[in-house]
Amino acid sequence: MKRIISIVVLICTVCFNVQSQRYSYTGKAWSISGSIQPLTTFRQKIVKNQLNAMSGSINVSKKIYKGIYPTIGYTFTKTNQEVNSNSRILNNNALNFNEAHSFNSGILIQKHLLVTQSKRISTGCFRQTMSLILAPEYNYMFTNGNRINKSNGEFALKMGFCLFNSYSGTAPRNIIWDVYYRKGYTPIVSYDDQYGKQQFYKDEIGIQLRVIFRQRYDFLK
Repeated sequence: MKRIISIVVLICTVCFNVQSQRYSYTGKAWSISGSIQPLTTFRQKIVKNQLNAMSGSINVSKKIYKGIYPTIGYTFTKTNQEVNSNSRILNNNALNFNEAHSFNSGILIQKHLLVTQSKRISTGCFRQTMSLILAPEYNYMFTNGNRINKSNGEFALKMGFCLFNSYSGTAPRNIIWDVYYRKGYTPIVSYDDQYGKQQFYKDEIGIQLRVIFRQRYDFLK
C-alpha cells in the first residue's frame, strides 16, 4: 500500500513539473483593477472647509519594465453631507456638484520590500510578499454642477503597500491587494463665485484589487 501511494505521489510530482516546465513567462503583462475609496475628502486651504465623499475606480495598465505599470482609468465620485464649516454655511452647493466623473492616468511603481510567508503546499510552493507602491497621477474631473470646472486637472501622488500571493509554476493570473493614500497637490475643482475663487483639493484612502495577466510561451507548440 505504501509503495502504491509513493508511486502516485511520484507521478503527480512529475506531471506537475512537466506542466510547469512547459510554459515560460515572456516578461510581458497587463492588469485590470477595481478600487473603492470610502474616505474621500475635498478641502479648501484658505477657509479650511471640507466635504466628505466616496468614490470607486476601474483601471487598466500594461507592464513596460519590472515593477512599472502606466495606468489609465475612470472614477465615479459622489459627495456626502458637510463635516465642517468655518466662515460660511457649507453644503453640497459649495463644492457645486453631487456626482462627478474623472479621467485618470498615472504610472504605478511597485518595489519589493519583504517576504511575509513562504511554505510548501503539496507538490508546490507558496510565497506571499509585501511591496511598496508609488504612483504619480494626473486626474481630470467632469462635474455636473451649474458652474464650469476651471481646474487644469489634479496632480496627485498615491502611496501605499500591496500583498502579492504567488505559487510555483507559471500561472497566467495573479491577484494583488493594494492599500493606499492619495494626496492631491493641485486643485481638482476650481470656479469663481461671489466669494472669489474657490479651489478644492482631494485626498483619499482606498483599497484596490489588481488582477495581473502574464503572457506565457508554450515550448510544446
